[in-house]
Amino acid sequence: MTSGISNNDKIYLSVKCIAFYCIISYCCRFLMFAFEQQVLIPNEIISPSESLNVYLAGLRNKLGPILLLFLVISFQPLLEEVSFRLGLSFKKRDIVISIYTLMLFGLGILHGGILNISLPTFIIYVGVGVLLFFLYKKHKLQFLANIDKNSKDIIIAVYIVFFAFIHIFNFSDFSPILFPWYGIYLFNLLTLSFVITRLRIKNGFLWGYSFHVVNNLLGSTKILASVFFF
Repeated sequence: MTSGISNNDKIYLSVKCIAFYCIISYCCRFLMFAFEQQVLIPNEIISPSESLNVYLAGLRNKLGPILLLFLVISFQPLLEEVSFRLGLSFKKRDIVISIYTLMLFGLGILHGGILNISLPTFIIYVGVGVLLFFLYKKHKLQFLANIDKNSKDIIIAVYIVFFAFIHIFNFSDFSPILFPWYGIYLFNLLTLSFVITRLRIKNGFLWGYSFHVVNNLLGSTKILASVFFF
């Protein structure tokens, strides 16, 4: 589904997308910070961002800063991009790979992390992969090639929203007073998901993945500091 546009047009689109996201992201971060200062701190409520920092600090102590940095900056964006956006080319091969990877992503959420998936569950997962490969090679899954444009647009919209809302599993406290913070957080993620999806569809998979990597890199300043300064 990638259009045949020139490299200059791809760069121009990327610049526009980055500028658009930066404006929205900084506005959202300012609103989240203001909400924390005006509402959460006076009521002695721990903000979700602080809870996330504590969680990442625990992972850093467990895995080490370099491995955690690799997971956050490289592996996680790759897993998410393959799961949520590789299949948006609507090529049968990409759809099968995307569905299979999305299953791994889901198992990781259910088990509290991919590394926590039990051996029997992983064996079943591998078996499902063999079955999908067999169906793809023998039966060609022709119905995947017959998706009409309206259905494609709906699928794209669902994946944009799903990508944003799946990140809510990063948190555990869903007290009503935190709902405004989560609303701003999700709006920021919806914007990010829209931008990455647009880059993936218009420019290609690597463009969307690269932007995702850079975004996670810029959001990992504390981990970077622990690598180089502590």
